[in-house]
Amino acid sequence: MCTRASLITAVAFSAACARAPCGSRPDAVQVGSLAPSELAEASGIGVSMDGTTLWVQSDGGDPRLYGVPIDGGAPLTVDVLGATLTDWEDLAVDVAGGRLLIADLGDNDLVRGEGTVWVVPEPDPGATSPAVVEATGWPWVWPDGPRDAEGLAWDPVDGVVVAVTKDEGAAEVWVMAEGGAPERVATLPVGSDALPGGDRVVAADLSRDGALFVVRTDDVAWGWTRGDGQSLADALAGSACALPVADAGEAIGLDDAGGYYTVAEGSGSPIWYVPPEA
Repeated sequence: MCTRASLITAVAFSAACARAPCGSRPDAVQVGSLAPSELAEASGIGVSMDGTTLWVQSDGGDPRLYGVPIDGGAPLTVDVLGATLTDWEDLAVDVAGGRLLIADLGDNDLVRGEGTVWVVPEPDPGATSPAVVEATGWPWVWPDGPRDAEGLAWDPVDGVVVAVTKDEGAAEVWVMAEGGAPERVATLPVGSDALPGGDRVVAADLSRDGALFVVRTDDVAWGWTRGDGQSLADALAGSACALPVADAGEAIGLDDAGGYYTVAEGSGSPIWYVPPEA
């Protein structure tokens, strides 16, 4: 039987329950590749609101996004004015708000007590390079010491940013409203018998209706379904199901249909798509 855990302690349930069936998905298919050398360290992706483009970021270099057409074609370069880049690790799409959110929350050495979520209007995927967007920064101040957070999602139900840390074996899930303070709502025991595989979360996303939350490690992704009126914390206290990924990587992005894209680091790395449940 699946049991619920405390909202701020590890989600504790049996391995059999953690791997509860969540539908049969077809195999991943390659739909493109990351061409620019600047994307050799791609760390976050999001699907454009019109479904034609993957917004991709790198965790180094200049504050810049890339729009990679899913059906091929030259990438769009987007300069992000007003933003700085310390360690960008993931991005999220807020469809209702017409904007992208960029997590400058990476901190491998655990020396930063605060980071920034950069918020920009979604660029026009059909624009000509170089496009330009203006960024607004939302300060993210950790209440009890530095964290390294590499997963970011937007919760359309509660209207909050969701960040997931890279702590080994204990990925903390934090939420923050605009102008608010981060609050920890769950801890996921990745790499344990409950959630076997990689023990560090490197990406996250939420579906556009808020009904599916996913995280990925270097070798597996996990998904939690969320019922009507259910909080994210309550959903994460329930059972998860394993979701396939095609190769090691640091990014995952859900689309409108319930499928998802993944990419790995490295110039020319393939873009993989896993279709929705059969």
